Amino acid sequence: MSLKRAFTLTELMISVVIISTVLFAIVEAYSSIQKAVQYSKDRTIATNLAQEKINIIREKLYYKAVPSLNVSYLTDFDPPIPYDTVFFPPETVLEGGVYYTRYTYIVPVEEVNGSIVELPPQSPDTGMKKISVTVVWSYRNEKKKVSVSTIYTSKDTVMRNASISGRIRDKDTLAPISNANIIIAEYMGIVDVSDSNGNYSASLYPGNYTLYVEKRGYFPYYTQFSVAPDQSITKDIDLKVRGWGKITGVPWLRDHLVISQIVGSTESPSGFDQEYIEIFNPTTYTWTVNGNIGLRFQRIYDDTKKNILINYFTDTIPSGGFYLFANTSPLIINGVSINADAVWSSTNSSIDFPYFNPSLGQYNIIPVFGDGSDEGGGAIELYRISDGKILDQVGWNRNYGAKKLAPFCEPGTNCQTQAIQQNIGLQEGEQYVRYSSTADVSSVYGPSYDSNNNSIDFKDYLSINISPRNSSNLLPIISGTPADGSIVGCGDGYSVSTNSYLVGSPPYSYFELNYVATGTWNFSVSSNTYAFITDSITVTNGSTVTLNSVYLTSEVTWGYITGNLTDVYGNNITPAIKVLSSDGNETYVSNKKYTLMVSTGIVSITANPGNLNPSYVSVSSDNISISAGEIKSGVNFVLFQGARISGKVVIEGSTVAVPGIPVLITDIYETPRDNQITDALGRFTTNVLSTGSYIIIPQTDSKESVNPSTYTLTLTLPGTTVFSTTFSITNAIGYIAGSVKFQNQPIKTGVLIVVSTVSLGGTPPNPPDISSQTLSGPPYYMASSNEEGNYLVEVRGSTNPAYNVYSYYPYLDNNDNFVIYWSSRTNIKVYSGQVVSNINFSW
Repeated sequence: MSLKRAFTLTELMISVVIISTVLFAIVEAYSSIQKAVQYSKDRTIATNLAQEKINIIREKLYYKAVPSLNVSYLTDFDPPIPYDTVFFPPETVLEGGVYYTRYTYIVPVEEVNGSIVELPPQSPDTGMKKISVTVVWSYRNEKKKVSVSTIYTSKDTVMRNASISGRIRDKDTLAPISNANIIIAEYMGIVDVSDSNGNYSASLYPGNYTLYVEKRGYFPYYTQFSVAPDQSITKDIDLKVRGWGKITGVPWLRDHLVISQIVGSTESPSGFDQEYIEIFNPTTYTWTVNGNIGLRFQRIYDDTKKNILINYFTDTIPSGGFYLFANTSPLIINGVSINADAVWSSTNSSIDFPYFNPSLGQYNIIPVFGDGSDEGGGAIELYRISDGKILDQVGWNRNYGAKKLAPFCEPGTNCQTQAIQQNIGLQEGEQYVRYSSTADVSSVYGPSYDSNNNSIDFKDYLSINISPRNSSNLLPIISGTPADGSIVGCGDGYSVSTNSYLVGSPPYSYFELNYVATGTWNFSVSSNTYAFITDSITVTNGSTVTLNSVYLTSEVTWGYITGNLTDVYGNNITPAIKVLSSDGNETYVSNKKYTLMVSTGIVSITANPGNLNPSYVSVSSDNISISAGEIKSGVNFVLFQGARISGKVVIEGSTVAVPGIPVLITDIYETPRDNQITDALGRFTTNVLSTGSYIIIPQTDSKESVNPSTYTLTLTLPGTTVFSTTFSITNAIGYIAGSVKFQNQPIKTGVLIVVSTVSLGGTPPNPPDISSQTLSGPPYYMASSNEEGNYLVEVRGSTNPAYNVYSYYPYLDNNDNFVIYWSSRTNIKVYSGQVVSNINFSW
């Protein structure tokens, strides 16, 4: 008889562990696969929704794809995403249990030198519009997006059969000028840029135009011209150099407290082992230290930073002032007594700080070489207690013996090279002192130089050369943190903003703003939320304004946009034109210039919003990026004079208004000059158009008819609004809308909706087969309800005959029987442009 060996308890436990580990790995792998599949599914749906919206818009008449005049920005992404809030507002769609939000943005575009250039939304139609649809959804508490864009072109676009060309030169030297912007004011955008030989060329529709040429460092050039069909004209332009100078400076950021001295051990006359940490305030305001500012220390052998418990005596540290932390008070340094502003609490733990034990007369937080085996390396952190924000960090290495790096130094730096370099670490009687400037340590200037590199910012003394200071001491400030990459801008309207950059060793930040127009201007230097701003910097021709040290001490949350605004002759416009930003800020033009304060981020601005001055056009500039304290110059406007055209569209034989009808306005050469959509009252009003003759053409599809089909009038008096006529339309589009429910719950799987003036027969009623007869007979309209149980069907307006609405809901019951629930509504009268709501179905 053979005996079979059983499992031991140990073997059984090992088997369980192995099986559990394998199962856990399988579950985790499945979970990861499931997440990836879900995200892929969500993204596919989002892409389909974006493409669907583009197809919906492209199925409309070209002139129903109205450019986005009312724009907001989705700031959850970088860069922010513009979207229309009026004609194509955001839509929320439920698909697959996920809510998606669909954003649409339409803008006229122009082809310039082979590139697609976006134009202001008020621009005359170019025959091309860029449609951008962005779909946003949440995945694992994070917002995701898919964006799809396309170009929608008009098949009826009039060919540009006229042109203007020429050469741009320097008036004094006759040298060609490259990169000059060639702008047609009536097109509200750049139509060409001069090449390296100064040549330019632009294709145009026949008409009357204003040519505006601008180039940094030159006075702008304005001229009017006319061009007939099939005509090409030549216009050479000489630009006069504008007087200019430049502004230079050294920007410093002064936004935080700094650690200015560290001493780990210096013996008092009585033999007490003194240690202290001095901090300095280079900001322009007083800080509360008591209960608000703390210190952390970490030895080279510690895994974490340790909070130092502190007893505060002094509450605050003033601008340009000091604050002294120590292990005793008063300190006796170089024979002089000085009171500490705070001392270490006796409740600090010897577990956190091995050389701190009051019962043994030991009060040392910071060990020095000789305190223990391989001690001497460490790091100090200055932080704000309320939120833990790090204000400053200083670390020092021990390169011999233990060969350990500082636990930390300045955030984002490499302590191997950027901590204070020490062979045996901090010693008794040794002192680390912060530089007052790039030159050296000073006893007459505040220790404020902070390049975020400890090895550069501190000077190492082997004896106490600079006595500690407390809250009773104040010193002037001549440096700070080099404001590397700060944005430098001027409100002269011609210079291009620049960034500062690091130079020298030790490094400081330097900027040079060139081609600043002569005059007295606003000027700013900004970094993050701090800025230096002045409105009185004067530049003369050929001069260099040297600002030396520029201190960024003002905390700001806004920026500025500046530029010029003139009429087509380069003249100032009176009364003053209003300039409005998308965030609601506004200003008025003064002597052809404006300065507009705006919030940070992406903004749009509009000159003469809503045609407040009815004699001039309204023009926008979109997608302007602004940082805190930045001055964005050169956002210029040229406004031409003119008048406006109004009109109305109603249902044939009635006074019922028809909204949503696109109306095209062309000149006598059939060149598009404006495009409007009738409002809820059936009315339309054009943008300001230059004086002359125009043709008004309501845009209808093949099933619709309008009377009269066109209307011609002439605008002669700027600032007026001329009523054209009332257009009557038949067979325009209307809508039928409703909900579908089963057992009082919205049906998510979709219900087929069929609409027709024909009565369907059978049980359930049978829609006809598609054939040549149905295609030529009365129309049938079909749609499906969405996941929220709602539907919307687009139909021709009709009251006699009225419509019949049929609904079909296929359902698989508990016995696996396939059932079609159906219902119908009759005598549904639909008026053009109207929505007939609450045509609901339930089972």
